[in-house]
Amino acid sequence: MKGSSKSRQLTDDEESEGLALLIPDIQETARIVSVAVHRILDKSSKLFWLLCSLLCIIAILFFVSRNGNKWSK
Repeated sequence: MKGSSKSRQLTDDEESEGLALLIPDIQETARIVSVAVHRILDKSSKLFWLLCSLLCIIAILFFVSRNGNKWSK
């Protein structure tokens, strides 16, 4: 029984050691994901403002076409 318990303890220690060795990989993966998400959000933000600008231009052109040249009088 004692041998089995000791053997189990070594396995737990080895498992903990193995998990500890994975921490740098996990941290690097988290950093890569964070950079990717920030890039996507940045591009999404730029796309959003571009679409807003285009919609404003379309609205102005529509308004001008409907009202003709009334502003110059």
